[in-house]
Amino acid sequence: MKLILFKQIDYRDNDLIVNGINEDDQRVSFLIKGAKKSNSKSIAYCTLGNEYNYICDDEDIIRMHRFKGGELVKSHHHILDSLLKIACFNCLLELSDKLCKEDEIITDGLYINLNKALDLLEKESHELLVLALFMAFACDKLGIKPMVDKCVECDNSKIVGLSIDKGGFVCQNHHESNDKLYKNIEVLKQFRYINKASFNNFEQLCNLVIDFSIINCFNSFLNIHGAITLNSYEFLTTIGNF
Repeated sequence: MKLILFKQIDYRDNDLIVNGINEDDQRVSFLIKGAKKSNSKSIAYCTLGNEYNYICDDEDIIRMHRFKGGELVKSHHHILDSLLKIACFNCLLELSDKLCKEDEIITDGLYINLNKALDLLEKESHELLVLALFMAFACDKLGIKPMVDKCVECDNSKIVGLSIDKGGFVCQNHHESNDKLYKNIEVLKQFRYINKASFNNFEQLCNLVIDFSIINCFNSFLNIHGAITLNSYEFLTTIGNF
């Protein structure tokens, strides 16, 4: 069973429970006995963000599999070379955990998109672009995708800001004092591009210098409309001095 690990839980004195997403976009849990022992060989199969091919006694999706061995498919250890990459990495994994509910597929394409995000974070220096694209993907799958073609209130195409509460762009007539990105035309354009794009458009977007306010807006959308709070987000803001 091939899967990407996104969460690790201490269990008893020496055991670990790891959670991952498999190729069918299903959440899978494995109990790895003795993983925390100093001489454990199985700890090599517990690294978050890595892709593994696990052997288990039952290929059906059940609440918990018992780890029987495995092999490393792909490592993302170069993410650890940068604190900013680590901070974005933590947000990606936590968001994946919250998108992927137990015994419920609500996010088709999560495996592929998480895989692409981790590959790009490993190789590229566009950390905020990677995170922004993944957050946009999450908003889309949760059904809270921001409306970025015209004003959400009147269809006016002359946009001056982003209303988190209303769910998208607003014109001057419907602008309120707490709207985001007010009259910041370039950042509004960036926000629109990200919402229209996917990881397939990554190279075309690499020339953008992503403003952190875009990440902040996506985080607000996830929080207010998706009821998702990322505990790792505070570390990102601290590392980047945003």
